[in-house]
Amino acid sequence: MSLGSCQLCKSIDLFFDDRLGEMVCNSCGAVNVVAPFEETIAPIKEKRNKNNSNLTDVRKSSRGHLGSWIKPQDTKTKYDRTLMLNHIRTTSNKTIDNPEFNRLTAMYLSNYTLDSDRWGLIDRAKREYRIAVSERTLRGYPTTLKAAGITYYVLREAGIVTSLRTHAKYTREKHGDIARVAKRIATFNKKAYIFSNVSLMDRLVALMQQFNLSVTQREACFKLGEYVSRVLDDLSLPVTNNRVAALMWIATSIVEEPIIQTKIAGAWHASDIGLRTMAKELCEILKIDRKKFSSYDIDDIIIGIRVNGNENCIKQR
Repeated sequence: MSLGSCQLCKSIDLFFDDRLGEMVCNSCGAVNVVAPFEETIAPIKEKRNKNNSNLTDVRKSSRGHLGSWIKPQDTKTKYDRTLMLNHIRTTSNKTIDNPEFNRLTAMYLSNYTLDSDRWGLIDRAKREYRIAVSERTLRGYPTTLKAAGITYYVLREAGIVTSLRTHAKYTREKHGDIARVAKRIATFNKKAYIFSNVSLMDRLVALMQQFNLSVTQREACFKLGEYVSRVLDDLSLPVTNNRVAALMWIATSIVEEPIIQTKIAGAWHASDIGLRTMAKELCEILKIDRKKFSSYDIDDIIIGIRVNGNENCIKQR
């Protein structure tokens, strides 16, 4: 359909911007036609929405702002609850903003080797705090503990695995109290699953972050970690902190000078005895001699060249 020609340059290369109601010439940029808008305000109506909700469809809330205000007592359906949570998450409510919580959140998250703002963790924690205050899910808990529990929750939700005891050390709160708060938030958000089934690799990465490992050591940990993860799964053996600590000790010891076991156990809040026991177990599973670590190669272990102590599998140095 022809849009006519430009009144200024007579070009027929015109574009109608239906958002602004303007006819624009692509050749000279002149605005040829302006379609006036008439703004109208629809009358306030009360009706049931298509999801059979009991919410009132309004254009203005009781607080004097455009939009709807959804009260917790009005959330009688799953749809209502979703609307309420979305409203709280996207509404900046100064009456429940807590500067002390904001300060603690930024401080706690600064302990981790990540850009908290890039991940959006600080803003996420603030939103969870507003929801918790509105829903009274954390009523009676001090602000320091709320900050510790909520930051632990948002870290886990983002897939950033950290030891609960490590987080307790950073926040100076009891790890059991932190877990209680974090699980309350997770249960309310129907995400209790984020605190279970943490993979071996996630735990290994969290442990590696506690040390200044060389590139060679990191590569060895990743390679052996992926292999051991499959082996443990095949043997139906659980992933534990002691097994992860033993894995890192073995991997780093094979490629470079070994890290003292007590340092690894201390950083991961594992026990020295537990680490030694798991190291012995993993050596048996991998069919390697812990006294000959320097003679092995990570790739050889993964492809299974060694068979029951076969000396042909050991590198000659």
